[in-house]
Amino acid sequence: MSRPARLALQIGLSVVLIAAVLWQADLHKIGNALRESSPGWFCAAIAINIVATFVMVVRWHLLLVARGRREPGLWWLFESYVIALLLGQILPTAVGGDAVRAVDLSRRTGDAAEAVSSVVVDRVVGLAALGALAAAGALAGGSGIGRGTAVALGLGVVAATALAAVALFSQRLQPLLRRLVPIAARLRAEGPLRSLYRALHAYRDHPATLGWVFVLGVLAQGLRAVSIGFLATGMGLDLSFATLLVLCPVLFLVTVVPASLNGIGLREATFVVVLAGAGVSREDAFALGLAYFAVGVITGALGGLALLRRSLLPGHGRTGGSRPVT
Repeated sequence: MSRPARLALQIGLSVVLIAAVLWQADLHKIGNALRESSPGWFCAAIAINIVATFVMVVRWHLLLVARGRREPGLWWLFESYVIALLLGQILPTAVGGDAVRAVDLSRRTGDAAEAVSSVVVDRVVGLAALGALAAAGALAGGSGIGRGTAVALGLGVVAATALAAVALFSQRLQPLLRRLVPIAARLRAEGPLRSLYRALHAYRDHPATLGWVFVLGVLAQGLRAVSIGFLATGMGLDLSFATLLVLCPVLFLVTVVPASLNGIGLREATFVVVLAGAGVSREDAFALGLAYFAVGVITGALGGLALLRRSLLPGHGRTGGSRPVT
């Protein structure tokens, strides 16, 4: 399928999903919920979301430092992260921004394998943190998709990331991978894939760093739940923090599917379906989903400022920095 056709299909699906959600909703009530929400709580939600973004930047920085890469620093990585958030608004999935980060870092350092491996490990460990929070939220009494379903979802995500970690770090799989070398050679991808594997495998020597990355992942996702909680409070909705911990991983797993444009439609439908189990009306849940989308857009707008700064102050090209330690 051509890119224009795929984009048209994704936009069409987003429109269909939103229409399906609103089919039995009262648009007047949705408008009232948005108009009557507290601007103060909305601004607080934005602030917390920015703090959560910075925590994820620190997580990424730790992975690079573990490999001996102390440059670029936190500020440059924060710029790269918010640029990825900005461009992610027009990409089809929640992980489209990860590709932007990897490309940006690769251009900065000149080491594509290191850039991609840092983003992949960051995402894998972050998913484990997300699954652990989902299970914790369900065990703490969070509602929405059922306690058993939420626990199974959380533990399933943790198990999947554990298998991914084994695939990345286990030396026992090397004989199997060697059988794939001829295929990679025919595809003229043996060199890049070998470099990527070595860069990924190097993280097995840094368990303490991976542990801190997991802790920061838990903190970042917890802050995102707080951000949604602030929005709910501003709308007068009574949602427990445990329910929000259940909601966040479902949101990510749904929006990672490349079915709609940046998860539009899927995200709002998820708010409606999950929060219906917590006693929230369709209209209030949809309004909350729109408000959370607005928080993400405003946070991503910082990427526009970062791009402007880079264009006005050149010198952000390939610098190399310190060489990574393998």
